[in-house]
Formats: sequence, C-alpha cells, structure tokens
Amino acid sequence: MSLSTPTGARRFYTEIGSLVDKRVYVRLVDGKVYRGVLLGIDQPSLNVVLGEADSEGKRFFRVVINGNRISEIVVEEIPLFDPEEFFNLVVQRLNINPANVKVYKESGSVVILDRYRVSENGVEGSGALANKIFDIWQEYMEGKKSKRS
Repeated sequence: MSLSTPTGARRFYTEIGSLVDKRVYVRLVDGKVYRGVLLGIDQPSLNVVLGEADSEGKRFFRVVINGNRISEIVVEEIPLFDPEEFFNLVVQRLNINPANVKVYKESGSVVILDRYRVSENGVEGSGALANKIFDIWQEYMEGKKSKRS
C-alpha cells in the first residue's frame, strides 16, 4: 500500500502523531543527533520540537528542528499501553459486552461504549463509569511500569 492512498497517509500521520510525548532521538542528514522528548510535530513538513534535549553533551530546554534536515526519528521507549490487553481487562473487570468495546491499534487506544477513549495518556470522558475505567487504567499502568523497572 502506498502512502499516496488516503488510508496510507492517514495511518502514517496517526503513527507520527503517536510519537508526541515519547523519548526519541532525531538524526539529522549531517549525522548530528538530538535526544529528547518529542513535544510537537508539524505533520506536513515534519518540523519537530524537542524538550529536555541534548546533543554532543550539551543540554537544551527546547530544540526546533527543520523537517528538511531530519534523516530519521527513532523512539527510544516501548509503549506501556497495549490496547488489546486493556480491551480484555476492561471486558472482564467491568463485564461489558465485547461488541461495545473497540480497539484502535493504529492510534493505540480503546473506545468503550462509544463514549470513553483510553490510551497511554489516560481516560477521556466523565461520569461514574469513566472513574471506574480510570481506576482500572491506573492499576494497569502501574503494573506495567513496575514490570519495566
């Protein structure tokens, strides 16, 4: 599938967008490397903003890099949140019909009852059920973090 198709382009930009808030290193075409937290990315041009960055032993609060200078962006951390694993946990713990829970692998999220979106960043939605989902999410993420340590 080529990126010229709408589906391919959408998947590409979804994947790029999912890198925000992750620790990455950015290699430039001249070989220089910056490491830091990806704070933002302009998707058409691939200009990026890194926070808490360093390069060649120098620390920087923010670095803005022109997309034309970027050779590659590499994620240094493995995502903690596995949407399929969380799907199984929510269905089991909340006794929700699996047909009412959707997994979106490409965005790394789970949507419950078309009202609540759950990802590595947390739970979107409000109300009593959102609070229960948040409690499950928090327990899940703490378990994943402790396994990684």
